[in-house]
Amino acid sequence: MVLKLNHFDTKTKQDTGIEEKLENTLAEYLFPGVEFSIGTAYPEATIPQDLEEYGGLGTLQFSARKRMYFASDPNIRSLLYPNPSDGAAYPLPFTPCRSFHELHNARVLVIDDVTGDSGGIIATSDAKKLVGDCKGLIDFDFARANNIEPRAFQFRLGIRPQEQSHVMRIAKGTLAPTRLDKLGEPKLKVSGIKGTVKARTGYDIILATSSFKGRKGRDAIKPGEYLLDIGLGVKSVAKYRQHSLGTQILVNYPHAVKEEILPIIKQQAEELASSQKNPRELAQRYVESYEHRKALIESGNEETITEVDEKLSEKLAILDCFCCNTENEEINQEEELGTEQKDLLVYSLLKADLDGFCQLIEHPKIIAELQEFARKQWVDIATGRSIKFTSGLAQPSLYLQKDEICIPYLKEGAEIIVTRSPLINSNGVITLKNKHLPRMLSGCVYINPKTAMDNMQCDFDGDLLAFASSEEFPKLAAEVKEKNLPVNRYPDIIKKEKVPYQGSFTEIAVSAMENKIGIIANEIQKNIALQCEIDELPQSMKVEYIQKVSKHLNYILSKHSYTNLQLPGESKNRISQIAGTDNISLDVNQVDIELQSFKQLLKDCVSKLSNELQVATDGAKSALRPDNNIIQSCQIITSYKEVEWLADKKNPEAFANRGMATNGLSPIDLMIQQTNQIFEENQITARPVEQFRNLYPEIKFTSEQKQLAQNIK
Repeated sequence: MVLKLNHFDTKTKQDTGIEEKLENTLAEYLFPGVEFSIGTAYPEATIPQDLEEYGGLGTLQFSARKRMYFASDPNIRSLLYPNPSDGAAYPLPFTPCRSFHELHNARVLVIDDVTGDSGGIIATSDAKKLVGDCKGLIDFDFARANNIEPRAFQFRLGIRPQEQSHVMRIAKGTLAPTRLDKLGEPKLKVSGIKGTVKARTGYDIILATSSFKGRKGRDAIKPGEYLLDIGLGVKSVAKYRQHSLGTQILVNYPHAVKEEILPIIKQQAEELASSQKNPRELAQRYVESYEHRKALIESGNEETITEVDEKLSEKLAILDCFCCNTENEEINQEEELGTEQKDLLVYSLLKADLDGFCQLIEHPKIIAELQEFARKQWVDIATGRSIKFTSGLAQPSLYLQKDEICIPYLKEGAEIIVTRSPLINSNGVITLKNKHLPRMLSGCVYINPKTAMDNMQCDFDGDLLAFASSEEFPKLAAEVKEKNLPVNRYPDIIKKEKVPYQGSFTEIAVSAMENKIGIIANEIQKNIALQCEIDELPQSMKVEYIQKVSKHLNYILSKHSYTNLQLPGESKNRISQIAGTDNISLDVNQVDIELQSFKQLLKDCVSKLSNELQVATDGAKSALRPDNNIIQSCQIITSYKEVEWLADKKNPEAFANRGMATNGLSPIDLMIQQTNQIFEENQITARPVEQFRNLYPEIKFTSEQKQLAQNIK
């Protein structure tokens, strides 16, 4: 099942020449015969009129941020989602899956995962243990019989109108394999040519009501049992994989960074500095990194390697694709896919060359790829992305207490550091005690659902939990526990009720594009970096620092008096207090008191921003938007100083021929400063491209053609 979608620009209505292929989608199953195309929209420029029906491109039916899905049938969205805004909140029909299965006469039990109501089939106390927020079960034998790998997996599910479901429905979440054949009351089943009547117990699939999206109220699916034909897409299977920490987590833990992380990344940096001096060593590092990152053998991608290896015989003409920097960069998914394909290609070339004559390693295209690989590794080391946890598929268990977690392969009773990305603040990193459950599936992390939601805003529709043993990072574990003491912990996140969108679907799609997640997340990181800096100030810098802060806060008060900038009352009172110290001589104790008061002001800002970040993450599902007054107020409070690494870590010049910008005392600054001291510019050089001429003996060109090519280049 491959859905082909042509891309066009919604401003010009011109075809971009890109054809995107989505495999195993519900769109093909639910809407057979309908043709789709994707219009590229622009958050700062697109208006609703740009998304109206145009020529043969169809009408806008679904949207996913900047991706606008047009269809030849103008009615399909209403068949699936009576509320138009759900077409922007849940563009589930276009999620590509690794496999797709049309299942007939599946016996499905639907359970309300909040109340435990199963339509009277199972006692509520037992039913609640079978499901969770978007989490269900699938029978082992049923999965095997339908060529579904018997592992926990993330799914997409579609139901066409039929006898026991008069309307179209769609669902998402996770399913875990187990034995369901003995569950429930015996039912009569007619089978065979002669119509033999047999008693049957059990279910094929159990679904939580929360998995179903779009239809609410009277239109929502009712708990109970159903006999259904369904389309089931397996989006991804549960497996343990690496999880990079990075600045968003490590900026919160200055003591752990100084005592535990800095020695680790110092060794990593020294090893990289040594490897990049030798092209073969750097190539081997690339190969090992790729194999480790992709886990090719374990994930069954040997066929992909074989396919690319076969293409090597085509005189290596595929090297040309390294030069392509065209329209693919304009489409995020296309860019990601292109990057993956290029990485696989480079890996395959290097793997073959290292096992052979080591000639292509010094080809200009390969050298350029190795230099960029080394640069990214320097960035990862400097920003802490080279510090790895393991992640697994989050699964709920009411058999676990709120301070417990179950990771099957770690020893029982071990203390585990647990987190989830994206991290809102340090409340989202906790320690739990490992407890083994009677039934555990590989690739999964089991947790009490209340613990998951209260600390990490985690549900079970495919969220991953990252973890590491406290024995591996004892300093980090100790600081995580300190941050979670009541006196240090941020107030809990207040998850606001979603507000329905109003207006036409084109207006909804434009509004749903708004995304301030990055702005708020960066402001939180900057704020925490400045909090850490205050604690690290040497005594000789404290007076000058508080004077700079107090002058800045006086400026804020003057701006607050004469403009529309709004500040919460408690923030203004604290600002007034600190600003009053400007031009006043303070003793050592008074300086420390004022600095800690300012740090508390910064912490108050993080508390406010954390709630706004939660609102921003729900942007596609709710018309509610982050409070711009809060964001701007917090930004102006921290504008007395820039945190240079926040922008420079994404600068392609960082660690190309210079280190990364740093100008503070935060834990991230310390990591960057240490890495900058070890960093050496990559000195590997390429051989002239003419030396590879004999690889293409059948290709002929004149000196004029060569000169023309050089001019174009």
